[in-house]
Amino acid sequence: MIFNNFGLVYYVEMKSYITAILGLVTVMLVGTAFAEEIRYTGDDIPLRIIVSQGDTLYFTGSEKIPNMHVVYPKWISTPCDNSEATGKCVIDFSNFPLGQHEWESSTGVQGKFQVSAPVAKESSDDISYFESSSKDRKNASQQAKDFKAQIEAKMEAKLAPYKTEISQLNLLLSNADQREVLMQNQIAENKAELETLRADSQKAKTQIETIEKYKKDAENWRAVALEQLKVMAEVLGLF
Repeated sequence: MIFNNFGLVYYVEMKSYITAILGLVTVMLVGTAFAEEIRYTGDDIPLRIIVSQGDTLYFTGSEKIPNMHVVYPKWISTPCDNSEATGKCVIDFSNFPLGQHEWESSTGVQGKFQVSAPVAKESSDDISYFESSSKDRKNASQQAKDFKAQIEAKMEAKLAPYKTEISQLNLLLSNADQREVLMQNQIAENKAELETLRADSQKAKTQIETIEKYKKDAENWRAVALEQLKVMAEVLGLF
């Protein structure tokens, strides 16, 4: 922690004073404040409540939270300090300084009150002023919308030729892509046909080699046959 105990207390008190002054100025400028009645029991009370100066808390204790002691930033006596006897108590926040106050129950449950400036009720002059301001804001808002529309229209007019050109370029790119796909398909078909021709050429070469072998074998057999005929003729005395 940056502050020592004296510095922390001084900071909290100064913050409370400043918040109180701002709240008072707000009430003086806006109008008359009005209070609100808040009702909770020990079973449903939130552990952090936002209230305004002048609000009243009607509290009914329970086994969970039978009472409440305001202990920080300073002790504040309230009827809820010892509400176990009746089971009910009332806290008036009119004299609470603005800011955060911490409370603690005898059961150990802890909670916080955040006290803000009173909620003000608008006077007829204030309402008239705010209505006029609202009209001015609406007129300014409409003027801003009209100005924005004019700018967008001018931008659209400037961008229209470029959009047309971009559309045409996209069309050209699309056609180029299509032509590239067709060319790739044609190349693939040509490669497949070339492979087929290569296979046919190899097959024809093999067949030619087989024929040449058969032809050579036939010539060899013919020479052998002629030699055997010659020997037989000599044996038979035909020559």
